[in-house]
Amino acid sequence: MTHLRSRLAPLALIIAVAVAAPAARAEIRPDQVLVVVNDSSAVSQSIGAYYASVRGIPPVQVFHLPAGTTTAEGIARVDYNTQVRDPIKAYLETTVPALKNQIRCILLTKGVPLRVENSTGTPFSITQSVASVDSELTQLFTGKVSDSGQNGWVTNPYFNSQFGFEQFAPAPHLGISYLVCRLDGYADQIDGATGVPVDIKNLIDRSQSPALGVYLLDGDPTKTGGYAAGETWMTTAKTQLQSAGLTVVHDQTTTFMSNQPNILGYASWGSNDSNNLGVPYYGTIAGASVPGMFLPGSIVTDYVSTSARTFHYPPSYGQSMTADLIRLGACAVNGHVYEPFLDACSQPDKVFVNYARGFTAAEALYTSIKFLSWENVVVCDPLMKRMQVVSSVLSMFPQTLPQTGGIASIGGTNFSTLADTSVTVDGIPAVVTSVSKGSVQFVSPPGGPGPRTVVMTNSSGSFQVPVKLLYTPAITTSQPTPSINGPWTFTLYGLHVQDAWGVFAGTAAASPLPVPPFGDFLLDFNLPVVDVISGTMPVFQLQQAVTLQVPNDPMLQGVTYDLQAIVGGGPSAPTDFKLTNLTSITIQ
Repeated sequence: MTHLRSRLAPLALIIAVAVAAPAARAEIRPDQVLVVVNDSSAVSQSIGAYYASVRGIPPVQVFHLPAGTTTAEGIARVDYNTQVRDPIKAYLETTVPALKNQIRCILLTKGVPLRVENSTGTPFSITQSVASVDSELTQLFTGKVSDSGQNGWVTNPYFNSQFGFEQFAPAPHLGISYLVCRLDGYADQIDGATGVPVDIKNLIDRSQSPALGVYLLDGDPTKTGGYAAGETWMTTAKTQLQSAGLTVVHDQTTTFMSNQPNILGYASWGSNDSNNLGVPYYGTIAGASVPGMFLPGSIVTDYVSTSARTFHYPPSYGQSMTADLIRLGACAVNGHVYEPFLDACSQPDKVFVNYARGFTAAEALYTSIKFLSWENVVVCDPLMKRMQVVSSVLSMFPQTLPQTGGIASIGGTNFSTLADTSVTVDGIPAVVTSVSKGSVQFVSPPGGPGPRTVVMTNSSGSFQVPVKLLYTPAITTSQPTPSINGPWTFTLYGLHVQDAWGVFAGTAAASPLPVPPFGDFLLDFNLPVVDVISGTMPVFQLQQAVTLQVPNDPMLQGVTYDLQAIVGGGPSAPTDFKLTNLTSITIQ
């Protein structure tokens, strides 16, 4: 039996968990998927036809490897080049060249070879040239892999990305052109109506209607040294998922978990868990369901060396099999055709968090995989997305802030993660400091006086807070040029639910004159300053609109008045007075 190797040095155990909030994300669409079928395989043709019908993939985006192409899971390097790589490359580059830059994901079907077999190196060395066909195809047009292959891996530039693949912008020069996935599984049972293997048809069908469920992280506390990184990834995933209000079961005992209901995300050591229940590792074992019930839309990673070495039934067990997880109902699974080493396994803190944020299954899994031109196989409907619970925004506290800005909280339901949340105040980005299921805290930037529109955006969409954020104390006017003998309206924004207030006017402004504790008096007190009006704000109202009549005096025409108000001192705070900003009107 082979065992997962670790190449992690101690510094590799330091995991970064803080990420910047991304911009709104464009997701992968059906018109960006190229389905590849092998015409030597009736099963491959059936899978391609069924998937294309379910997802609305146009015929031009279903590419047929010609009859005569091998259907063997293992393929020599030279045959991979001539039978798989070069025909796909020619189709994208010459036959339908518009697809080369349109496609974001290549989806292989069962019957397309799985493993590029040995030419140099060994399957258990970091200098091996063996790889999965899938991972090699990510390198189309990159120039990173020669006809003879290359020993080792290519660093995945999309690893740990906080952006969808469309926003990331595929970067062939950096080492990735396409996300490559496959539809595969056991084929011992065939659906009579479609000709598709039952396990694969179930995966496609269950990917269309994702459910909400539990993230099960089955740790193994006996893992030490470099292997402890796998435990750290699970702990980080737990912290981030729980901060988003999602349900997590994190087992850190020596129990290999079983009989768990409603699994949406699953991570474990599989057959490498010191307390596994034996062959077949997953499924019904001694009356227990291991790990339990997978929901539609579920996504899985485990730290197992050769879990995707074959999808033939029945497999010859050494280690646990990706195909068994698919048979149990998992809809998106990462596995390996040869020894990947632990640091090349899909990392749950990245795959689950990005899936929860709204990434497609293909995007979420590839952001969690560190290397390409390597051993990873991603089995999924690449367009599958986690069911999104729509957020609701209900309140904001406090409703008033000084014009220098400050801390406020948005209240509501079904908020997502810190990485997925942004807030703007009148279109200006605020700094989001924390996110829980029912609260988003942010630091509002400095702003002008009066009401400001607050918008929160996450994977559910953009939501305008139903109340305005008031920068107070403030005075504003909607009529900067009132007419003689006409109405003039201004608005005061106060500090408390009930305030005394007054408005002063002068014909010129002065340099700021500090008047502690009121603030800066901006009118020139050496010139006439008049009390235009005074009054009291109604109870439970933070703003007061006042309309005055401009005198019918021709001498006022063209005169500019600067206005400032003093606000405060109501019953709620009789000694708390502050001066507002300055505003101006010119009589017409």
